[in-house]
Amino acid sequence: MRNLIKTIKMTTMLYRQPRRIGDVIEYQGKMRLIIGIQWVAITYSQLEIEYVCQNLEQDFAYPYPSANPHKGDDLREFFITIKTGKEHVLEHIRLGRMFWYHDMPFQTIEYTDVEIQFTDIIVSFLARPIRPISRKEAKAKLIHEKKKKLQLSLI
Repeated sequence: MRNLIKTIKMTTMLYRQPRRIGDVIEYQGKMRLIIGIQWVAITYSQLEIEYVCQNLEQDFAYPYPSANPHKGDDLREFFITIKTGKEHVLEHIRLGRMFWYHDMPFQTIEYTDVEIQFTDIIVSFLARPIRPISRKEAKAKLIHEKKKKLQLSLI
């Protein structure tokens, strides 16, 4: 499952159109579909974007909780304990960031509580599951992108 959905960081020149959700990109020799945006930063004359991408070339079986795969994207509450001196761990749960829990990808939505226990900081937050597009849609996108790359069209 971890090879199906990945975070990919791309940099473009500022004021040039970046990739968008729904675009297909080639990354490390694999065709990937952009299904989300995690993070955006502007550094001098560059635009840096972290995308959530689905590998279109990988078959998968993904358990949807209901008949409608996008209905029921229930928010789940998580918490993380941060020890003194380990504040960098907070970066892993930055809003919009993808993280893995029981081999399923989630995206942080909002912080719900910050609590101090002795010298530890406990941060509670809500996250939603990241769901890949269906296998059928992924295959169709991959075929369309390969035809576009070869400049073929069906008559």
